[in-house]
Amino acid sequence: MHKNQFKNSIINMRIPSILATAFLSIFLFSCKSENKEQDQKDVVTVEKPQINDELFTITINAVVEKDDSFQVYYKDAEKDAFVEEKSLYNVFKGSNQAQDIQFVLPENALPNYLRFDFGINKEQSEVVINSIKIDYLGENFTIKNNELDLFISFNDQTLKFNKEKGSIAPFVAKDGSYDPMSFTGQTLYDKIQIFKQ
Repeated sequence: MHKNQFKNSIINMRIPSILATAFLSIFLFSCKSENKEQDQKDVVTVEKPQINDELFTITINAVVEKDDSFQVYYKDAEKDAFVEEKSLYNVFKGSNQAQDIQFVLPENALPNYLRFDFGINKEQSEVVINSIKIDYLGENFTIKNNELDLFISFNDQTLKFNKEKGSIAPFVAKDGSYDPMSFTGQTLYDKIQIFKQ
């Protein structure tokens, strides 16, 4: 066989092999990309639960480092006592990242006064409250970190409030009790009344 003919036959044999390899690579790459896009699509479709506009909802965004349970009491008249039957718990895992701690009041509950109990864990470290948001009937307002004491009255017998940081440091009282709490201030009361108009 002539040298050039031999060379051409080898080239002709390699071309289909090269083309097959190229097509296989393209096919595998496109499948991989498709799987990656599908994975990304799955991540994007994860949604947070929607707030029901018809229910009075309180969302505390805070950094609470140790496992704990917050409680919110609600009542209509100032003279009424805060009772367990009109309260909600939210048990959650501690984290050094901010998290939403949400309370959804029963249907038709539109209170005038609230009491926030910031935990039952006596080993809890300082809690940073980033915001407290209240939603009702499509309306909402947010109490920001630097204005907490304008809306909420902190009980200095059960916790120490740091205005600059917007944080609370719960402590065990001399009698051994532990109940870090705060109450509706006049400004918060006034804001809630706007929902009733």
